[in-house]
Amino acid sequence: MPSRSTILSNYPVVRSCDPAFARDRLFKVYGANSFDVRKPHGFAMNADHVQIGGVGLSYVEYTGEVSVGFGEVSFVRQCFSIEVLLATPRAGNPGKSCRDHGVRSFPHTSR
Repeated sequence: MPSRSTILSNYPVVRSCDPAFARDRLFKVYGANSFDVRKPHGFAMNADHVQIGGVGLSYVEYTGEVSVGFGEVSFVRQCFSIEVLLATPRAGNPGKSCRDHGVRSFPHTSR
């Protein structure tokens, strides 16, 4: 069965395996004020964002353990964390390779 893309995947912001680049994008694009990667080896970040009127919806996924902090703002920011542990990769599936590149930037604005 072919997979269907989600709305958010049509609006990529960041695809990177570089923790320093990810930190820069999180600070500048999403307004984060702290970011820590426990083990940089094997790190990857994918982020998407769509803005519809005054409502923005973002999806960010990380490979590896990360900690991200945000300061006080005048709008509601709802964050969900889902943790998945994979024991071993499936046979014949070497995994995805990471290509570092920033996809798109938009200014972070507080409302």
